[in-house]
Amino acid sequence: MKLYLSGIKSYQLDLGIDCTAFSDPRLERTLQGIKRDHAEPERRIRTPLTLPLLLSITQPASNPELR
Repeated sequence: MKLYLSGIKSYQLDLGIDCTAFSDPRLERTLQGIKRDHAEPERRIRTPLTLPLLLSITQPASNPELR
Protein backbone atom coordinates (compact mmCIF):
# COMPACT_ATOMS: atom_id res chain seq x y z
CA MET A 1 0.00 0.00 0.00
CA LYS A 2 2.89 2.32 0.79
CA LEU A 3 4.29 1.64 -2.65
CA TYR A 4 1.02 2.72 -4.28
CA LEU A 5 0.91 5.85 -2.15
CA SER A 6 4.47 6.78 -3.06
CA GLY A 7 3.56 6.35 -6.73
CA ILE A 8 0.58 8.66 -6.33
CA LYS A 9 2.74 11.18 -4.46
CA SER A 10 5.36 11.06 -7.22
CA TYR A 11 2.70 11.61 -9.86
CA GLN A 12 1.30 14.58 -7.94
CA LEU A 13 4.78 16.07 -7.58
CA ASP A 14 5.27 15.76 -11.34
CA LEU A 15 2.01 17.61 -11.90
CA GLY A 16 2.87 20.28 -9.34
CA ILE A 17 -0.01 19.35 -7.03
CA ASP A 18 0.27 19.94 -3.27
CA CYS A 19 1.43 16.79 -1.43
CA THR A 20 1.00 17.84 2.20
CA ALA A 21 -1.65 15.14 2.73
CA PHE A 22 1.08 12.49 2.54
CA SER A 23 2.76 13.88 5.66
CA ASP A 24 -0.45 13.77 7.71
CA PRO A 25 0.02 11.64 10.87
CA ARG A 26 -3.47 10.21 10.41
CA LEU A 27 -2.36 8.55 7.18
CA GLU A 28 0.57 6.89 8.96
CA ARG A 29 -1.70 5.70 11.80
CA THR A 30 -4.17 4.34 9.26
CA LEU A 31 -1.40 2.41 7.49
CA GLN A 32 -0.16 1.03 10.81
CA GLY A 33 -3.68 -0.10 11.70
CA ILE A 34 -4.12 -1.84 8.36
CA LYS A 35 -0.76 -3.55 8.77
CA ARG A 36 -1.72 -4.71 12.27
CA ASP A 37 -5.12 -5.95 11.07
CA HIS A 38 -3.68 -7.82 8.09
CA ALA A 39 -0.64 -9.40 9.71
CA GLU A 40 1.47 -11.86 7.75
CA PRO A 41 0.33 -15.46 8.15
CA GLU A 42 2.53 -17.78 10.16
CA ARG A 43 5.08 -19.60 8.07
CA ARG A 44 5.12 -23.38 8.03
CA ILE A 45 8.04 -25.06 9.70
CA ARG A 46 9.83 -27.15 7.11
CA THR A 47 12.07 -30.04 7.94
CA PRO A 48 15.38 -30.34 6.12
CA LEU A 49 15.59 -32.75 3.20
CA THR A 50 17.90 -35.45 4.54
CA LEU A 51 19.33 -38.43 2.65
CA PRO A 52 17.04 -41.00 4.35
CA LEU A 53 13.98 -38.90 3.53
CA LEU A 54 15.13 -38.41 -0.06
CA LEU A 55 15.71 -42.16 -0.46
CA SER A 56 12.27 -42.96 0.97
CA ILE A 57 10.72 -40.63 -1.62
CA THR A 58 12.73 -41.78 -4.64
CA GLN A 59 12.99 -45.54 -4.07
CA PRO A 60 9.34 -46.33 -4.85
CA ALA A 61 9.76 -44.49 -8.15
CA SER A 62 12.83 -46.54 -9.07
CA ASN A 63 11.21 -49.89 -8.16
CA PRO A 64 10.36 -51.66 -11.49
CA GLU A 65 7.56 -53.66 -9.87
CA LEU A 66 5.57 -50.47 -9.20
CA ARG A 67 5.74 -49.18 -12.77
